[in-house]
Amino acid sequence: MNEEMMFTEWGNEFAKILKANLIEAGKSNTGALVNSISSEVYSTNNGVIIEISALDYLTYVDSGRRPRGNAKIDSGGFPPVSAFMDYAKGDESFAWAIARKVFRDGIPATHVIDKSISEFKNKIEDNASEAIAEQFTNIILKKLK
Repeated sequence: MNEEMMFTEWGNEFAKILKANLIEAGKSNTGALVNSISSEVYSTNNGVIIEISALDYLTYVDSGRRPRGNAKIDSGGFPPVSAFMDYAKGDESFAWAIARKVFRDGIPATHVIDKSISEFKNKIEDNASEAIAEQFTNIILKKLK
């Protein structure tokens, strides 16, 4: 497997883990966020970049939002009603009610990004250990024959 194929596989695996963690956290009501997650690999002069893409509101799903806004992420204003129109299936009054609830009560953080990174690192480390063990075993077997 060449380097670019390996990085493509890693990007796809991370995207798969992130999607699974969003579903586990109950953040797949419309499927839009989960379906928006993708990975792409770019070769540059400095190496390879794995880019993971998702809808912008993954930030809020991951970090949450304090009641009455989150100064770290936004200006603390009322969330845009338009952001909830898909979830509200075009019902503007329902979308407004959701935005009002988010403003008033906030959104609990899921930390799905950190959780996904941790799971991904463990998986890569396990796979690397297995590959090293297999190579070592093959070397020993060749020497013994």
